[in-house]
Amino acid sequence: MKSKKDYWKDEVMQSFEGIQQAVPDYSLWIKLENQLKQEPFQIKMVSKLKVWAAAASIIFLLGINIFVLAQNNSNKINKSEILIEAYQLNTNSEIQIP
Repeated sequence: MKSKKDYWKDEVMQSFEGIQQAVPDYSLWIKLENQLKQEPFQIKMVSKLKVWAAAASIIFLLGINIFVLAQNNSNKINKSEILIEAYQLNTNSEIQIP
């Protein structure tokens, strides 16, 4: 006995009957081949100024990120020191027994 899933699979497989494989338009294919033959690949050189500008901007952005991260870490230390002082957690007070 077939389950609902098997019937569904059979319906889907039957729906593929008579379908032809997609074929590109022949005229479009000819146009693409002609265009590839006419225009050889060209390598364009990038000026040294643009390369140096890109390198300088990357270094600048890295420097800013490092500076911000360093400031963020120092702020965390300062906040914890403020809390320690506020709640007097760092005092080495000895218990005096009378």
